[in-house]
Amino acid sequence: MKTLVINTAFLGDVIFTLPLLENLGRAGHAVHLVTRPRFGALAAGTPGLQALWTYDKRGVDAGPAGLWALGRRLRAERFDLVLGAHPSWRTGLLAAAVGAPRRLGWGPLGYTRRVRRGPRFVEDALALGEAAGVPMPVRRPRVRARAAHPAVPPGALAFVPGARWATKRWPAPRWRALVGAARAAGHPIVAVGGADEAHWAEGWGADLEAFGLSLPATAGLLAACAAVVGGDSGLAHLARAVGTPTVMLFGPTPAAAHPPDPGRVDRWVAGLSCRPCSAHGPRRCPLGHHACLDRLAPNHVMGGLQAATDRGSCGR
Repeated sequence: MKTLVINTAFLGDVIFTLPLLENLGRAGHAVHLVTRPRFGALAAGTPGLQALWTYDKRGVDAGPAGLWALGRRLRAERFDLVLGAHPSWRTGLLAAAVGAPRRLGWGPLGYTRRVRRGPRFVEDALALGEAAGVPMPVRRPRVRARAAHPAVPPGALAFVPGARWATKRWPAPRWRALVGAARAAGHPIVAVGGADEAHWAEGWGADLEAFGLSLPATAGLLAACAAVVGGDSGLAHLARAVGTPTVMLFGPTPAAAHPPDPGRVDRWVAGLSCRPCSAHGPRRCPLGHHACLDRLAPNHVMGGLQAATDRGSCGR
């Protein structure tokens, strides 16, 4: 069966879709994926994935004309099944343009069947495959790092200070305090992030700064580290996908929405009635105080690091 999966959301969303792709491939499907340009190389190593299609929805493929042109190219492939792993109207319209006889997705339009999302990420993507009658035994995202980063010092901790939404970022003074505690414990520090996030690590004096690397190179770097600390962000999810013990800092978003993962230690401020307040993170704190991350103490995070490294990684 020739199957198209569409996910043009953010990095974490694409990572959470990888088990669906792998399960489809194991079941004998010829799997194609539509995703944003910079995520294609990361998904390319997924078992069973036969072809990648890029949809630059904010660039060369922007607007109705770009969507329709991609839909026409995909229609020529004569897919048997389309799975829309994103609830956006664009995904639904693209699924409809492909014209496959079976189209399953989360959104309200463009599909022959709408599938209800589950309470956790990964599980909601797997529900699409299950609705199509495909067994879904693989349940943890896995990214195979092609090569370890040669410059990572032994025992290094990777700190990921950035996140797309400001409400998911731990405050800069807290990061600097954690850097000091980690150095005192003898750990080299690696600062990791996107090309526009280097300012979040100003004053750290990190042993290695890795901002703006390609995603495959970042995966290799994270795989070479002893542990990773980051907020609810795509790079922190990538760290778990390559098998590195990770401390996740949850502010406005719920840890329970993420798949159970024995290699991850979660940290948040207990006793706040206002959190969690958002599934994905609001642009700004609805109450104006951002206490969910402002009050998260560095020693609490350092304790999580010890727990994560003692527990070891899952699947290494």
